[in-house]
Amino acid sequence: MNFEEFLREKGLAKKTVQTYAFNVSLFTEWKQAELVEEITYSELLKFIRSRRSLGESRNLIASRLTAVRWWLRWQKSEGMRGTNPAENLFLKGQKRRLPHDLLEAEQLEVLVAECSSNTPVESRNKTMLRLLIYQGITTGELERLEPAHLDLEKGTIRILPTKQSNGRTLELKPFQVLELYRYQLEIRPQLLQEKGFDIPKLFISAGSSDKLGNTFQKLSKRLKNQHGFFTGFPQIRASVIANWLKTHSLRQVQYWAGHKYVSSTERYLLGGLESLKQSVERFHPLK
Repeated sequence: MNFEEFLREKGLAKKTVQTYAFNVSLFTEWKQAELVEEITYSELLKFIRSRRSLGESRNLIASRLTAVRWWLRWQKSEGMRGTNPAENLFLKGQKRRLPHDLLEAEQLEVLVAECSSNTPVESRNKTMLRLLIYQGITTGELERLEPAHLDLEKGTIRILPTKQSNGRTLELKPFQVLELYRYQLEIRPQLLQEKGFDIPKLFISAGSSDKLGNTFQKLSKRLKNQHGFFTGFPQIRASVIANWLKTHSLRQVQYWAGHKYVSSTERYLLGGLESLKQSVERFHPLK
């Protein structure tokens, strides 16, 4: 598989593939002219400085560096190299979102503990919330779940891959197995009956829509009103991943989180405001 095929397989648009290929050609031309034998972090810094000397803007250089990063990812995937020195190299001034407002495991437990389950809708919401908290999946992954993705005999749930994330099979807590069994046997049929038509998704929304967007908005608003520390569902996932990293290996957490690149998981090692401040130089090494 060549570089452009690799990019297309990853879901990048045709124009983006062409742009990346052009930027990589600039890099390889510079590499040959400078007689660079091994691409290292230091050599990448030299390349960036060379583009600066030509008067290129920060955004343009960042675009060229992104292309090189993808090129090195392709080389690594093909076994041409063992590491990618560009993976965590970003220009100072580039915006890179880092995890913040992380919650401790006890706070996540509070979100579930104080979530009532007196009605079918409330039971559904509590079941969904537990999947977000204990399996760390996204709301998008939650919405795409179907009954066939559950294996309650084995106590697992299968998350399908997307262009942005890897698929994985995650273990359920014992009480989740019982909860999901009851949900499929009692709650889901009630919700389908109220809806008036069948849909293949595991979690059923109220009303005529088969989307859960409105459901997530209402649940998020309720949680924000009940808990001052809650900011949204992305906060839950970030907190779950950060808490996993306290007791499990980076590669294991990468698998559970469905991250395509370990660098995505590494970001969650940064916990608390002080750690985030210290990380600035790591992610923005150039002044």
